[in-house]
Amino acid sequence: MPRQIRLPYVGIDKNGQTLSIKLGGGREKSGNGGATVVVLDNVAPNAKINYADGTAVNTVSPK
Repeated sequence: MPRQIRLPYVGIDKNGQTLSIKLGGGREKSGNGGATVVVLDNVAPNAKINYADGTAVNTVSPK
């Protein structure tokens, strides 16, 4: 299970040309081919993630 996920993205106009998309925020970087890239941490506030074996345990108590 990855600790981070890299997400590159672009838009496409009606002529099939790529468009840069900037949503804002401190995680955006410029990538190849006009892509915007963000790297997201693979964390969950309601789970304990074991990155070694790919399992997760719910930490939310049932009401």
